[in-house]
Amino acid sequence: MSSSFYLDFRMFIRDNNNILWKCRSHFLRSKLHPLVRKTVRCRLKAPEEDRNLKRNCTMTDYQLDNKIDNSALWIKEAPPVSFSGVSRFRRWLFPALTATFILILIIVLGVSNMRTSTRLWSVEQSVSNLSNVIQSLNTSLQHAQERAKEVKKLQFAVENNKDQLTSVSEALKQLSAVDSLSRSIASLRCSLEHIINNSTHTHTHTHTHTHTVVYLKYTCRQTDAHTCLSDCLSGSAAGGCCPLGWEEFDFSCYFFSSLTLSWNESRAWCDQQEAHLLILHSDKAWDFVTRRTTHGLFWVGLSDWRTGQWEWVNQTPYTMERRRWVPGQPDGWVDHGLGAGDEDCAHLHASGHFNDLHCSTKMRFVCQRHSMRP
Repeated sequence: MSSSFYLDFRMFIRDNNNILWKCRSHFLRSKLHPLVRKTVRCRLKAPEEDRNLKRNCTMTDYQLDNKIDNSALWIKEAPPVSFSGVSRFRRWLFPALTATFILILIIVLGVSNMRTSTRLWSVEQSVSNLSNVIQSLNTSLQHAQERAKEVKKLQFAVENNKDQLTSVSEALKQLSAVDSLSRSIASLRCSLEHIINNSTHTHTHTHTHTHTVVYLKYTCRQTDAHTCLSDCLSGSAAGGCCPLGWEEFDFSCYFFSSLTLSWNESRAWCDQQEAHLLILHSDKAWDFVTRRTTHGLFWVGLSDWRTGQWEWVNQTPYTMERRRWVPGQPDGWVDHGLGAGDEDCAHLHASGHFNDLHCSTKMRFVCQRHSMRP
């Protein structure tokens, strides 16, 4: 670079010494040529310093070798400096806006924090109230559990008292029964004494009464026989004579009972009367009997309990006639619920037909015997 550049530079430093003083640190930190740095250091002294110091900085200090490369004078070119009013406004605008933004942010955060604090306080109050409610519920639950235990104890006591009352009631019933038995025993004792006193008289008359009953039965039978015989001899009995209460038809006597017995009991009763359960062979006898049995059910002397085949009570075989039976019978039904066995005994239905039933069924019956002939 030429020497005129250095002269212009010195003039610039002299005219702007106050401004460059403020930028001294910047120039000193820049990578200038050592001679330029020395010149700046000499010129950037404070104005109030001794002027003699400035005289020491002569032009000889700034003479440079012409052979120095121009590129070595400035290593880094400083940016232009503007110190106008607009630059100062722009310089302070961003910090002001930033401070304003920070202030607004602080205010917003403060308001939000206040609202959050209010909500947090409300939530704390709610939690506190809820805790109080839970505590009261726990207390109520404890009281309820204690009362439940007391109720269980009372129920247990009631059950014990109930058992005791039941025992007392049974004891009272037993005492009442014992009292009644005591009175009955006393009455029986009196009756026994009375019986003992009269036993001798009763014993003496017992044989007399027994003989009298036997004699009366024999006399009745003889009277019936004599009556029938007299009727036969006089001719008033057309076909023969029968005991009292019996009906005569075709030289046979028929007894239509009003007593209800089982089939075996009916057969035994007829045997005691020197008769047998009804045996029907002819249509005339069938018509005679069926006209008198339309008002009920009557056992007859027909069964299959002995051999499994139907036979009469005198063990003569029975020839099956379906027209004499109720339709679909005999069926040997076993679900009657009357004990073991099926329906093995026959009876006369009100319709005038045979039907089979379980022999234990109780019903009326018809006995048959031969009439007395002259």
